[in-house]
Amino acid sequence: MNDQTAAVKKNSFILIIKRHMLLVISIIISLLVALIITVAIKHKQNSNNIETSEQFNKARILIVNQKFIEGKKILNEIIKKNNKFYSPLSLYLIIENDLEKNPKIITQLFDQILLIKKIEKENLDLIRIKKAIFLANFDSENEIEKTLEPIIESNSIWREKAISLLADYFLSKQKKKKADQYYNLLKSKNNK
Repeated sequence: MNDQTAAVKKNSFILIIKRHMLLVISIIISLLVALIITVAIKHKQNSNNIETSEQFNKARILIVNQKFIEGKKILNEIIKKNNKFYSPLSLYLIIENDLEKNPKIITQLFDQILLIKKIEKENLDLIRIKKAIFLANFDSENEIEKTLEPIIESNSIWREKAISLLADYFLSKQKKKKADQYYNLLKSKNNK
């Protein structure tokens, strides 16, 4: 009887499969299409990263060879691509080599990079700190505070550095009361 029951179950399973053959085939085809699309997207992302890497290296070589205009043009194109790795590096290379003289444009480039969704939060906070350091050269007090505020109000690993940066900045500007405000915030954080 066990063999007969097993045979009945096997036959009923086969009947179910036959009745729903269209559904089974649709599911298999859908899974294959999803797999192919995923592989294609990954391949395109890898190709884009390789291309961006090559452009970045080309820009670096142009800068070393003192072809600053061509190098800057390529770096600006990379920033526009919103690549989570090469866009910030391109901005840092522009700043490091003083390829852009207009601080407003540099600030806009920082803002563009801060909008890249693929950059992890802690890395975005580090970019904000670098922006604040850049702004400190131009006495943009309100802009510096506005830039660092999201870090100070978070649990970021960069929070202490942001507070310290503001405290030191205001002390250097002879604004002791404002500096003390941030030093006290730093002390209260350390006592917790």
